[in-house]
Amino acid sequence: MAPYHNTVRPDNVLKRAEDLVAVGQTETALETLYELLTSKRTRGVAVASLEPIALMFVSLAVELRKTKIVKDGLHQYKKNVQVAATGLASVEVVCRHLLELAEKRLEQAQATADKSALDAEDDLEAVESPEDILLAAVSNEQSRDRSDREVVTPWMRFLWEGYRTVLDILRNNSKLEVGYAAAVNQAFGFAVRNSRKTEFRRLCEMLRMHIQTANLQQKGVQLNTIDLADPETIQRYLDLRFTQLTHAVRLELWQEAFRSVEDVHHLITLSKRQPKPHMMLTYYENLARIFLVSDNYLFHAAAWYRYYNLYTQHPHATTAELSRFATRFLLAALTIPAQETGDDAKNNKLAALLNLPKVPTRASLLAAAVSRELVEIAEPSIVQLYRVLESDFSPLTARKELAGSFATIEAHFPAYVQPLSAIVLSKLFTQVSKVYESVKLEYLIKLTAFEGAFALTAFEVELALVKIARDGALTLKIDHDSRVVTFVSEPYTESVEVPSLQSSPAELIKTQLARLTKTLMSSIAIIDPSVEVRAKEAEAAAITRAAANIQQERAALVQRREILEDRKRSTDKQKRERDAEAEKKRKEQALAEQKAEQERQEAETVRRAREKMEREKDAIRANEKKKLAEEINAKGIIKIDVEKLEELDSEKLRLMQVEQLAKDKNEMEEKLKSLAKRMDHIERAYRRYELPLLEQDKETQKETDFTTYQEMKTKIISKAKKEHEEAVVVRDRLARVVPDFTKFRVSIDIANKEKLAEAQRTAQIHLANAKQARIDEYKQQKLAELQAQQAIAQKAEADAAREEKLRQQAELQREREAEVERTLRERRAAASAPLRAPVPVAEAAPDLSKMSFAEKMKLKRAQSGR
Repeated sequence: MAPYHNTVRPDNVLKRAEDLVAVGQTETALETLYELLTSKRTRGVAVASLEPIALMFVSLAVELRKTKIVKDGLHQYKKNVQVAATGLASVEVVCRHLLELAEKRLEQAQATADKSALDAEDDLEAVESPEDILLAAVSNEQSRDRSDREVVTPWMRFLWEGYRTVLDILRNNSKLEVGYAAAVNQAFGFAVRNSRKTEFRRLCEMLRMHIQTANLQQKGVQLNTIDLADPETIQRYLDLRFTQLTHAVRLELWQEAFRSVEDVHHLITLSKRQPKPHMMLTYYENLARIFLVSDNYLFHAAAWYRYYNLYTQHPHATTAELSRFATRFLLAALTIPAQETGDDAKNNKLAALLNLPKVPTRASLLAAAVSRELVEIAEPSIVQLYRVLESDFSPLTARKELAGSFATIEAHFPAYVQPLSAIVLSKLFTQVSKVYESVKLEYLIKLTAFEGAFALTAFEVELALVKIARDGALTLKIDHDSRVVTFVSEPYTESVEVPSLQSSPAELIKTQLARLTKTLMSSIAIIDPSVEVRAKEAEAAAITRAAANIQQERAALVQRREILEDRKRSTDKQKRERDAEAEKKRKEQALAEQKAEQERQEAETVRRAREKMEREKDAIRANEKKKLAEEINAKGIIKIDVEKLEELDSEKLRLMQVEQLAKDKNEMEEKLKSLAKRMDHIERAYRRYELPLLEQDKETQKETDFTTYQEMKTKIISKAKKEHEEAVVVRDRLARVVPDFTKFRVSIDIANKEKLAEAQRTAQIHLANAKQARIDEYKQQKLAELQAQQAIAQKAEADAAREEKLRQQAELQREREAEVERTLRERRAAASAPLRAPVPVAEAAPDLSKMSFAEKMKLKRAQSGR
C-alpha cells in the first residue's frame, strides 16, 4: 500500500487524470479527481491550483452525466476553499462552467433530435410494420416524442439537476449574490424555453425556501450571510421576483403568479427604497392579468387604476398611451358587478398587495375615473358605454346605443366580452322588472339581440335570467309552457340600487317608516310648540350633568388607562419571559440536535473511512494476487486463471509457485546429471580419436613454419640491402654542397661575432650603471636609518632630561612642603606651650617668590589660624 502523505500535488493528479482520459478511462479519471476534491488535505492547497482540477472534474461529470458525483464534489469543493480570499469566486466560476457545458450538451441533443426527425421521412409506399401498429396501439407518442424522450430528456433532466445543485451552492451568500441571480435567470429561461411548468413551480418553491432561510439567518452570526437590510440585496431579490412573476404569467401559471405577487409585496415591505417605476408598472400589469383570469373584476380594475396613476408620473408619457390606459381602466371598472361579494379578510389582503389604504368599490373607482378626468381622454366608444350604463340606460334603446361600443370591445378588448354581457343583461333585466310584472321571453330575447361576440341565443338568455335570480338580484319565475317571465316583487328583501324609471314596491316599503316618522315629528311641532322648548331644556340639563361629572370620568379614565398599561407591561413581561424561555429551550434543543448530528456525522465519517480503507486493502490484495498470477503465468511455471482468484490468496499462490519451482529444480538436476555423464563419454571418445590426427598435424605445421621462416628472412635481407644503397647515393649527392655550406657558415659566424661583442659592451655598461645606482640607493637608505636612529636617541635624551628636571622639581617641592610642615608643627607646639618663648627680634620670613601657589595658600591658612 502506498504511504500516506499530508500534502497533495494537484498538478500530478491533473496530469494523471489527463493521461487516463487520453487512454479512454474517463470514469477512472473522474473518480481520481473526485477523491482529491473531497479530501480534507486539499484545504491547505492554493485555490489557483485546485480550480483547473474542479473545471476538469465538472467537464468529465457532464460528459458522463454523473449528477450525484458532481453535486457532492462541488459541495465539498466549496467547503474546502470558501475560507480562502478567492475561494468563493472560484466556486462561482466552476458553477458557471457546469451550467454552460450542460446547456451546450442539451442544445446538441435537441439538434440531434431535430435532425433525426427530419431524416425520418415517411415512405408513401411502405407498409406499416407490426411493431409500429403495436406501438401505436399502446402509446399516443409520435416518433418525434419518442426521439425527444430518448435523446433530449436525459440531458434536460441533467441540466435541471445542475440548476438545483448550483442554486443550492450559491444561495444565501453575500459574495455569491451576483452569480446566484445569474443562475436563477438561467433556470427561468430554461423553464420558459422548454415549457417546463412543473420545474418552474419547483424552482419558485426553492427560491421561497432560500429567502425563508435568509430570514432565519438574520438572527445569528454566520460567515458571509446576506443582509436583507441592504438596499442592493433587496433590489436584486426584487428583480428576480419580478422576472419570476413575468415568466409565471407567460406560462399561464396563475396560482404561481399570485404567489410571486405575494413574494414581491413582501420584499417591497422589507425594502427601504421604492422599487423602480417600470418594475412597478410590470407588477400592476401582471396583477391585472391575474385578477382578470380569476374573474375578480373589482381588483382587476383597481390594478389598472394603480397602473394608470403610476404611468401618469412617467416623464415620457404620451397622450396616446394615456388614452389607451384610461380606456382600459374605465372598461375594467364598468365590468365590476353591481353586487360586490367576497371575504373581507381576503379583500383587505388583496388591497394590501395593490398598496391601497382600503378595499376599493365599484362606485369609488368610477368616481376616481370621473375626478381624474379619465372620461375625457378615453376612447369615445368606451365613454359612450360608460354614459349608457351609468346614467342614460334604457332597455329599449340599449341595443342600438351600445352597438358601436360592443364593436370596439370585440375588436380590441375581447377579454371583456363575457363580463360586460353579464353586466348589460343584469341592468337590462332589472330595468324591465321595474316596469313590467310579466313579460314574454321572446320580448327579452329581442331586447338582447346584440351582434357579433355579444350575440346571445335563447338558451343563453334564459341561463342569464337564472343566474341573476340565483345571485339574488331579482326574483322571477319562468313559465316554459306560455314562455312568460314573471317578476316577483318582495318588498322586504334587499335589492340592488340601480337607476330606475319609477320606485319599486320594495323601495316604497323600505322608505315608509322613515316618511311616517318625518310626518309625525312635523305634526307634533305644529300642535305643541313647547315640545321644542322641553327638548332644549333637556339638552341643557344633559350638558350641565356632563360638565359636573367630567372630572370623575377623566379620573376614572386615567385610572383605567394606568390599569391597562400595568396589565400591558405585565403581559409584555410574561410574554418576553415565555419567549426567552422558549428561545432558550429552542437553542438547547438546536445545540443538542447539532451535537447529535455532529456525532452522527463523525461516526458516519469514521465508518466510511473504515469501509474505504477495507475496500482499498481488498483492492490492493486483489491487485497483488492478479499481478502475482500474471507474473507466474508470464514465467510459465504454472497456469492460473486470473478471473478465478477469489479462493486463492497471495500465500497460496507463492506456495504453489515454490512447490512447482522445487519440482522443476529436481527434474532439472536429474536431466543435468544424465547430460553430464553423456557429455563425458562423448569427450573421451573425441580425444581418443584425435590423437593420431594431432601427430600428423604437428609434422605438417612444422614444415609450414620452416618454409615461412625462410621466406621472411629473404625478404628482410633484400630490403636492408636496398635501403643501404639508397643512403649511399644520398651521401654522395650531399657531399658536393659541403664546401659552400662551410664558407657560408664562416661568414655568418664573423658577422654575428661583431654583433655579439657590441651587445656584450652594452650589457657591461648597463650592469655598471645599475650597480652604481644600487650602491647610491643603499647609501641613502643607510643614511636615512642613521638619521632616524639619531633622532630617536635625541628624543630619548630630551625625554630623560625632562624627566630628570621634573624629578628635581618634585624633590624640591617635597622639601618645601616638608619645611612648611615643620614650620607649622613648631608654631603649633609653641602655641600650645604654657610659656611662650621670646620671639626673636628679627624672624626670617619665608621667600614667597620661591613658593608655589599651593604653598602660599597653606601659609595663608596657617597665619589666619594664629
